[in-house]
Amino acid sequence: MSWTGIIGEMIYIMNSNNKVTRFQAFFEKKSPKVRALAFQLLKSEEDAKDITQDIFVKLWENPDLWMNCEKARKHGIEFSS
Repeated sequence: MSWTGIIGEMIYIMNSNNKVTRFQAFFEKKSPKVRALAFQLLKSEEDAKDITQDIFVKLWENPDLWMNCEKARKHGIEFSS
C-alpha cells in the first residue's frame, strides 16, 4: 500500500462529481489492508476496526489535512487548487 497512491486516489475522488460513490469504493478497496496493518500493530480486531473507521472518516471530513501534504509533493504528487 503506497501513501502516494492513496493520496492520488483521494485527490481524484474529491475532484469528481460523484464523491460519495467513489469514496465508498475506495473504502471497500483499501480498508482491509488498513485494518490488517492496524491489527498487526494493536493485536485487537475491535481496535483495528475502530481505528480503520477513524482513519477513513478523517480522510473524508478533512481533505485539507492531506490535500496540501508536503510529504506527498516530495513523492511527485502535485496538487491542483
